[in-house]
Amino acid sequence: MNDEKCDVVGQSRRLLQDTDLVESAIQSRFDDDTKKFIDYWFLLDTQRELMTLVLTIEKIADSGLRRILELTFSSIIVTKSGGVSGAMDLAHGRPHRVNSETPRNAIQQFERKLRQYLLCFSKQDVGKAAGVMAQPVMGDAKALPLNNDVVDLIVTSPPYANAID
Repeated sequence: MNDEKCDVVGQSRRLLQDTDLVESAIQSRFDDDTKKFIDYWFLLDTQRELMTLVLTIEKIADSGLRRILELTFSSIIVTKSGGVSGAMDLAHGRPHRVNSETPRNAIQQFERKLRQYLLCFSKQDVGKAAGVMAQPVMGDAKALPLNNDVVDLIVTSPPYANAID
């Protein structure tokens, strides 16, 4: 997967040089309202970088790999700070526009995040080799029929209904 990851990044960087093609893709893909939204949140250079990633990811035939790349793409859009958009995602609130910071290069951020994901995936193989298997369980954590000291990770999604400012 590393070779294909490098290829996606390399292809995106090469595609970025074809400004006419990238600009045409941006203009033809979105309606006027969406374009205004994109223009508000993303600098033109960032829009171009993101579009090259989209165009390159769309060419990936392997659906599993494509999903990983799409996940990576979505993870670089809005972060708590220092993402590729002009947004700062306030915890549990609406994103706010920040004009004081220059957004990071989208292709570089994509590559950095993908490296992190690949490292995590490679560690999963270590668990499999040791006979460790994940067993997702959904339910009220206080009522699950489990012995003590058998849970390594709990993922929750608390309600944020009142948190929108």
